[in-house]
Amino acid sequence: MTPQEDARDAYDDAVRRAVLIKDAWVALGEPITAFGSTGQLIAHPLLKAMNDAELLADRLRQRLTPRHPGPDPVASVAAKIGLSPAAKLRARARGEGA
Repeated sequence: MTPQEDARDAYDDAVRRAVLIKDAWVALGEPITAFGSTGQLIAHPLLKAMNDAELLADRLRQRLTPRHPGPDPVASVAAKIGLSPAAKLRARARGEGA
């Protein structure tokens, strides 16, 4: 299996999990909060799990998106194009001519 196929399978699994969690959350009436172990108000566990699953799916999707390879390496190495204007002025001031 190629790394691209492996990444695609991981992404598909993450999306499936996110959908299952969201379906369970909707079936419960889309609760936002729940009570924690000591009675404090917390984010509902399914809401947190759904957000985590969607975040993972998004990260895996980004791995599947082709990236621009950037500029050609030779593009950053330019041929010598001569002296800068400031260097030309300094050479003229010294009488070297440019």
